Amino acid sequence: MDEANFPWAEFYRRAITFQIRIEGWSDRVAICPGGFGFQYNSLKRIDWLALYELATSGHLRVVKWSEGSFTYF
Repeated sequence: MDEANFPWAEFYRRAITFQIRIEGWSDRVAICPGGFGFQYNSLKRIDWLALYELATSGHLRVVKWSEGSFTYF
């Protein structure tokens, strides 16, 4: 996967522009897109497996912001 498929490095900007957020990110994966120092190519196989399991079960997804909610860390 490369940046052309999903702009990981710019996720926080895209999230603000398109008013989207990631819901259901795994606690087993230390850092998420938009976080300081996130690099998708540094994720280990166990991290991808945790994210895959959440995505296929429908828990990990990208959703629109709820009306009136905005939290950015």
